[in-house]
Amino acid sequence: MRALVYLIILVFGISCNFINRNASSIHQNQIVLDSIYRVEKLDTTKEYRPLSLQYKGKALFKIGEKITKIDTTLSYRIDPNMDYQNYGNIITDYLTLDDYFTIDIGKHSSLNGIGFFSVDKKSKRIFNVSANWYFDLQENDMEQSVIDSITKRLFPVLKDKIQLKNNWIYKLESKNQIEIFKITNREINEGYNLDYEVKLK
Repeated sequence: MRALVYLIILVFGISCNFINRNASSIHQNQIVLDSIYRVEKLDTTKEYRPLSLQYKGKALFKIGEKITKIDTTLSYRIDPNMDYQNYGNIITDYLTLDDYFTIDIGKHSSLNGIGFFSVDKKSKRIFNVSANWYFDLQENDMEQSVIDSITKRLFPVLKDKIQLKNNWIYKLESKNQIEIFKITNREINEGYNLDYEVKLK
C-alpha cells in the first residue's frame, strides 16, 4: 500500500513538472510572438486593406486574415528558406508558385512569379508578405505586352503608373500599410524583375 502511495506521489510530481514546463513554454512562445509582431508592426486590433495583388480577379488576401479564409484553390507550400526558420514552433513560412502568377507572353516569353508569406501557428494570421516576378523576355519589343499583363492580371492598381525602367518605384499607401513596387534591371541574364513588398505602419 505504501509503495502505491509513493508511486502516486511520484507520478503526480512528474505531471506537475510537465504542466509547469508546458505552461512556461507557452508563455515564452507568446513573448517571442509578441516581439515578432512588434518588429513586423502587426497590430491584431487593426483592419488591413486587402492587397492590391490579384488572384483570379480578387485580392489575394489581406494582412491579418486567417489562412483558413483564403481561396482554397491557391497552391502553396512550406518555404525551405524560411524567414522565421528559427521560430518554427510558432511561425510557418510559405511560398506560392501558383500557375496564376506565371504569365506567358508572345511565343517564348513569360513573367514568372513567386510569393512569400508567414503565418502565426496559434491564430493562423497571415503577415510578412512579399513577391517577385522574373521577366523572361526572349523576344523584342515586349514592353507594352509586359505592362498590359501586369496591370490586367496581377496589379490593376498599376495601370498608367508602371514603367519598365531600372529602379522605378511606386508606393501605394493606405491607413495601416504601404505596398511597395520596384522594377530593377538584372545584371546577369539581362532583363527585369518586379519586386513587391507590404510594409505595415
